[in-house]
Order: sequence, then structure tokens, then C-alpha cells
Amino acid sequence: MLRKFTLLLLVLFVAALTAEMAMTNAGGPPGGHTGAPGDGDCTSCHSSFALNSGTATRSLVLNSDPGITSYIPGQTYTVTYTLSQAAIVTFGFQATVKRANGNAAGTLINPTPGQMSISGNYINHNSGGNSATSAGQRVWSFNWTAPAAGAGTVTFYVAGNATNDDGSNSGDRIYTNSFAFTEAAAPAAVNAATFNPAVICRGNNVTVNFTITGAFTAGNTFTAQLSDASGSFASPVTIGSVTSTTASAITATIPAGSTAGTGYRIRVVSSNPVLTGAQSTTTLNVTVPATAPTVSFDGRTLTATGAGPFIWARDGNTIAGATASTYIPTQTGNYTAAVSNNGCSPSISTGVSVAAGISFANSPTAVCPGEIIATNPTTFGTFNANNVFTVELSDNTGSFANPLVIGSVNGATPGTLDASIPHGITIGGSYRYRLMATSPVAMSDVSTVFTANPIPATPTLQQNGFVITSSAAAGNQWFRNGQLIPNETGTTLTVTQNGRYKAMVTLLNCSSDSSLAVDITDVSVFSPVLQAVKMYPNPVKDQLTLETTDPLTLELRDLQGRLLKSWSLEAGNHRLVLDGLPSGVYLAALRMGDAIRMEKLVVE
Repeated sequence: MLRKFTLLLLVLFVAALTAEMAMTNAGGPPGGHTGAPGDGDCTSCHSSFALNSGTATRSLVLNSDPGITSYIPGQTYTVTYTLSQAAIVTFGFQATVKRANGNAAGTLINPTPGQMSISGNYINHNSGGNSATSAGQRVWSFNWTAPAAGAGTVTFYVAGNATNDDGSNSGDRIYTNSFAFTEAAAPAAVNAATFNPAVICRGNNVTVNFTITGAFTAGNTFTAQLSDASGSFASPVTIGSVTSTTASAITATIPAGSTAGTGYRIRVVSSNPVLTGAQSTTTLNVTVPATAPTVSFDGRTLTATGAGPFIWARDGNTIAGATASTYIPTQTGNYTAAVSNNGCSPSISTGVSVAAGISFANSPTAVCPGEIIATNPTTFGTFNANNVFTVELSDNTGSFANPLVIGSVNGATPGTLDASIPHGITIGGSYRYRLMATSPVAMSDVSTVFTANPIPATPTLQQNGFVITSSAAAGNQWFRNGQLIPNETGTTLTVTQNGRYKAMVTLLNCSSDSSLAVDITDVSVFSPVLQAVKMYPNPVKDQLTLETTDPLTLELRDLQGRLLKSWSLEAGNHRLVLDGLPSGVYLAALRMGDAIRMEKLVVE
């Protein structure tokens, strides 16, 4: 009994499956049954009635508009196919789109996969999309992207099945239809404008470029319009036009009354057909010419008013690299300044004539009160015979609010133009000086900052035997009979010759007055024979060698003149032992009659 029941269930399942397959081929028909050229149709299976012998109505429209009979290349449409026959509850369909040459046209897109499926170039119902959507009617909608331009007329080939829903292939009505759509010309459109340059002065020309699609009628005018500075076209301004049916560059002029701004945009409109093009995606920077600067000259520096950068010129020739608000001329000529403002023509000042100038002054790093400085200026141009060159010294802060004249010379040339640093100058400070001329008025560069160093105090001298000591701890220079004694710069001087001795102190390149003189008369009397005596080594350790051609006496004294040792020597070579003599500086006095020769002797 159980076996019979199981067999019965299997028979019922197979029967139900067969019936479902018989009803419009619920999984979707195989491809190639649309009735298109080269395709078959569904009467090969559903053969009870002749093709298209029923009463069903069929329609296929694009974008729900029966009035659409052409397509625009590349545009995507919603395609709606409707199959209607009274009392029918189950329907099926298959569609394809082809060109006249039989090739597929465009791209089929299925927005409802549960109701339709796409296989190759065919779209058809599936198990979720064969029931009536309303009494006696089924509507299928899918998308189609039209082919690119040049495909020509395309045809939708559609097969529909209105079944009797009896679970078999018999009794069903098969319908085929074709729906042709011609290729439409692309609609006329004006695309976004571009322009060059991107920064422009008002009143100047800008080239406006644009592209179009579609056809424009003869006599059409393309007009370039300018927005306001914020990019709004609420009140556009016409800036140029061209009569043409094809895209042509428009030479446009930015109105002279435009305000400066960086947010301007441009668009192009057409007259036939009347279309408004897309506005430019980039903005235009409109600038306004700057007011011409005023140039003044103080005898040294040309100064331009206003904001730069500036363009300086001499006799109409631009001076390379001169863009600041000031310029120091180094040549005679007519000088002008101009302002270049982002694309606007330069606004040129009135010229200022420079007839002469002082272009250089020698700058010290430090000075001493009473010092004479040769400024050695360099001039250019021509100064008049009644001209006066002067040297002006600042205060100790570098200010020329109340300059002090420290040198002058009359005439057309300054020569070295010496300046005398006043004795009353404040020590230290940050001084500067400058050179001035009166005819024509001219002024040099201001010198670099320098300081004033003090004059050292005049030293006083003290004599102790053969040693003279200066009161200055450093900076001494010793003189004998008015002549500098080389390498004698210590605080003390050991005298070995008669003479008049003085000292001078130099610190920070400033020198004191000479000290009072100390006269030494009993140190030596010149003798050629004594001068020929050889005494060595010096410095000496234990033994001193002396070579003489005549008898003499050698006395060894300390720096205060006290006698420490004495030797009476005949002509010849002698070796003298200095046992017990401490290390130090001594005076070796060689005597021969009244003649004396004094030497320093260093014992180690």
C-alpha cells in the first residue's frame, strides 16, 4: 500500500512539473524565437493556432510615450511591452533589437531580474514574470541604451504568448510584432565655454571657445555673456558674438566699467534655435588698472607711491630686477615707475630727472676722536662749480635728525673729501655718516654703522737705573730720539744706549699723545772697537764666550745698575763662568777707556 502511494505522488509531481513547463515555458523560452529575420517563433512548440491568429493587442513604447518614433544615439530608454487578451492569466514574451543589417542594436538592461532575464541579445520572461499584471493583460518593462550615432533605423522584434493555462502546449496563441524606430539627429546644445587668458584687465579682449552638438539654423548667432563678479547670470552682459552655424571662437571684450573680481564666469547663448549654453566651469579673474604712482627724489633715493610690484625704467628702458617701491640711481637719466597689475597695461608715472649723484662712500668700522677720514666718494653726472660737498655725521644712535658737518669741499669734484671726527664725540655708539651735495642736490648711501673708540690716557714714565717703566699696562710703543724702537712694546724698556726716550699708547687703533721724555746720558759712549767685540751665546746658561781684539773690562750689572761681577780681559777669546748667577735679565757693560757698550744679557 505504501509503495503504491509513493508511486502516485511521483506521478503527480511529474505531471505538475510538465504542466508548469507547458505554461509559457515558465523558465523562459530559448533564444531565437522572436520572429526577427533569422529567428524562428514560438509556434514550433505552441502549434494549435496559426501565428498571429488571435485577438490579442500588442504595443511597445519608449519612455511611456507612444509619440516617440525615433531614438537619440547613446540615450537610455525605458521600453514597455504590453500583451492584452481577455480572460488570459498567464503570458510570456521574448524580445531582441536589431539593425537593418541584422546586427544587435544597443544594449538591453534588465531592471527586475526576478521577472525577466537576459541571454545574449535576447530578453524574456522568467518564472516570476509570466502572471497577468491586470485582468487579461501583462506588462513588461526593461531598459535599453540606444547605439551610437550611425546605426540608422533599429527594430524591436517581440514574440508574445497568451496561454490557455491548461498545463499543455496546445490551445496557446502566439503573436510576433516588429516596432521600428528611426535614428534622430542629436538635439542642438551649446556646451560649457572655455576662455583664455584666465586673468585679464578690464577693457582687454578674451578668446571664448565652446563646442556644440546638433544642428543650428542659418543666420544663427552665438553670443558670449559675462556674469557678475560672483558668477551670477541674473543680469548677464554681452561681451562678443559671431554669426555661424558651427562653433567658432568668439573674441570678447571685458567691459571697461567692470569691477575687479576673481569669480566671473562666461557662457554662450544661441539665437536659432534659442539655447542657453552651460557656464564655464572655471572662473575669470578681472583686474583693474592701478593708478600711476607718483615718484619723488631726495637726492639719493627715488620713491614711488602706492602698492607694487613696480617696474622702474631709465630713459624708457626697464631696469632689470628693480621692483621695490624705492630705487637708488647710479646713472643720470629720466626715471619712471610703473605698476603692472595682473594683465593690465602698466600705469607709468611722470618722469624724474637725475642729473648727478654720489654712489659710494668709504665706510670705517671704528673711529677715534680727532681722526681724519678720507671718504673717497664716487660720483656720476655733473656737479656745478658752486656746488659744496659735505660730510654729515649722525648722532650715536645713527640718526640724522640733527647731523653734524665734519668735512666739506667746494667745487664740481669732491676729491678724497676728508672728514674730521670731533674730539667731543660720545665713546661707543652706532654712528654713521653720509655725503651731501648742493648743486644739484645729491646724497650718498649712508655708511655702515661704526663705533667711536676712546683715546688712551697719555702715559707717564719712571726711571729706575737702566729701566724705564710706562704707567700703561698695555699698548705701549717706545721711541728713542723720536724714532720708533722696533719690537719694544712692553710696559718696561731696558735702556742700552744714551738718548731721549718716550712712550705712546695705542688701544683699539686709537693712540695717546706721547709721554714726557726721559733723557739717558750715562749708558754708553760709542767706540768702533767695542762694537766689534763678540759676546755669545745670548741667552746663556753657565759659560759666556767673549772675543776681543783689545784689552777691555766686562761688568755684569742688574737692571738697577748694581755691579754683580767684573772681568779684566786681554785681547783674545775668553770663556767666562757664570756660576751662582740666578736666571734673569742683566746688563753686560763693556768698557774700553771712556767708551762704554751696554748689552742685555739673559741668563737661563
